[in-house]
Amino acid sequence: MLREPTIASSRTRDGGASSGDASHPVLNSALIHAVARVTIAFVWLWHGLVPKLLFHDADEVQMLAQAGVADRWLSWIGLAEIAMAFAVLATWRWRGMFVAQAALMAAALVAVAVQSPAYMTHAFNPVTLNMQVIALAVVGWLSQRRVLSAQQ
Repeated sequence: MLREPTIASSRTRDGGASSGDASHPVLNSALIHAVARVTIAFVWLWHGLVPKLLFHDADEVQMLAQAGVADRWLSWIGLAEIAMAFAVLATWRWRGMFVAQAALMAAALVAVAVQSPAYMTHAFNPVTLNMQVIALAVVGWLSQRRVLSAQQ
């Protein structure tokens, strides 16, 4: 029979459970949910702030040009991504945000594949980034189900 893994199921040398044992499944789900949500928010914050607002990265400008969007929109897109980071955190109890994140990442991946396909083969590319965010969204969505059902 499979046993659900726990965050802190370590044992002391004498075989007893260590203090701070976080083996409760709902607590584990809450921690997994928090890590997924905060990490997704960080991705939006970083990608809005660093390459778009602070450095006006040449690749970002080129991808906009290839999509037919003027580079003056780069800062506005960066601000929108930062707003998305805060929205991810502000909707902490709404599971639908994970679905929205997965859909946005899938749409962005398709857009880059169509408009700027050369970026798909770069060392740090939309395939790996977007698929990881989609995976985190699925993990967050699944873990939050247990947390919400325990709160009811």
